[in-house]
Amino acid sequence: MPWAHAQQRLERTTQLPVENVWLLYGTDAQLTDKWGLHLDGQIRRTRNVSFLRQNQVRVGVNYYLAPQATLAAGYSYLALYSADDAPTAIHAPEHRVYEQLVLQDNEGLVRVQHRYRLEQRRLVRPGESDPVYLNRMRYQLRLTMPLRGTEVKPGTPYATIADELLFNFGRNVVGGIFDQNRASLALGYQFTKATAVEMGYLNQLFPVGDTMQQRHIAQVSLSFNPDLRPATADGAAQR
Repeated sequence: MPWAHAQQRLERTTQLPVENVWLLYGTDAQLTDKWGLHLDGQIRRTRNVSFLRQNQVRVGVNYYLAPQATLAAGYSYLALYSADDAPTAIHAPEHRVYEQLVLQDNEGLVRVQHRYRLEQRRLVRPGESDPVYLNRMRYQLRLTMPLRGTEVKPGTPYATIADELLFNFGRNVVGGIFDQNRASLALGYQFTKATAVEMGYLNQLFPVGDTMQQRHIAQVSLSFNPDLRPATADGAAQR
């Protein structure tokens, strides 16, 4: 039975050690009350960090609708490496445009963030030679709680848990609309109001043929989100 085979395959993959590492950096710099810039980069390595799997750079513009709501749009460039002969062989790169809405609630003990993202992708599928256009939608729920005190502020350790669902839609979809699920758990430390670091685990679940497979990923991320708005006469940033 296909489902029994998928279950058996999934059980075997869950026994694999964490041999993938993602290194992430991200910044959201607020320039005015309404506008800001986004930049992030990722280095993804596999086989006990011996080989590159992917490098990614994303740039974007943020528009702050309200303290709890942010719109964004931008562009990503991804260099994808072969799983067999990395790091020397690179696939055709992926070009990606995205639009995003982030809603957040920072009141109370647990911070709640909802992220909705649409992506327009141009890439070459493995085993093919011609690029294709794909649409994808993503939804992430992220919960953050301080491990000391009642809020995440400078000098505070915290824990965060997140889950993200990714679906393909439109023309050129092959193998169903479900793309993958990413579930993560991390511990973080807020060094300053703008700077935080996180270390944790991510489980990536994705279909391969008629089976579901997993990757076990260690993540290390650094975020730097400065407020660059002009200061008022008393030295405080404008609000």
